[in-house]
Amino acid sequence: MKKIIATIMIIPMMITASYGVTLCKKNNTAVAVLNKLVGGSVASAADHRWVVNMVDGLVTTVVKGKSLCVGAQVDFATVNTGVADTYDTGVNCYCKLMAPATSYWVNASGSTPFADESACESGCVGLCANYMAGTYSWGTGENEHCKSAPTMNDVGSDPCITLRDAVYEAIW
Repeated sequence: MKKIIATIMIIPMMITASYGVTLCKKNNTAVAVLNKLVGGSVASAADHRWVVNMVDGLVTTVVKGKSLCVGAQVDFATVNTGVADTYDTGVNCYCKLMAPATSYWVNASGSTPFADESACESGCVGLCANYMAGTYSWGTGENEHCKSAPTMNDVGSDPCITLRDAVYEAIW
C-alpha cells in the first residue's frame, strides 16, 4: 500500500516538472511584461554586467544582463545562438538578458564594430545598458540617439528599441 501511495505522489511531480521545463523554454509572460517597458535608466554598467531600471507607469522592473566582445559579426540585432557564455576577444559587442528572463546573445554593434578590442571591452557594457534603457546617444544629428519617448512601434527606426526587441525575441 505504501508503494502505491508513493507512486501516486511521484507521478504528478514528474509531470509537473516536465511541464515547467517546457514553459521555461519561451517565457511569454516575461516577453509580455518587457515589451511594455519603453523607458528606463542605467543603474550600473561595469565588469561585463549591466542593470537597468525600466519603468511602466508607476511600476519599475529591474532588468539585468551581461555583455561580451567577440570576433563573430552578424547583422544588427541578430540573435547568435552560437556565441558562448565565456570570455572572448573581438570588436563586436553582444548583449544578453539575464533577468527577469534569459535570452540568447544579440549583436549590439551591428555593422559598425568597435575600433579595437580594448574599445569594445570598455564600451560594450555601456552600449548594452544604454540601448536597453533607451538612453544611448553618440551625436547631435537626427537619428544619432535613441528617441526621447520611444514606443515598441519604433522598431527599425530607433536602435535602442530595435536591440531591445531583438533581445526580447531571443528569450529562451
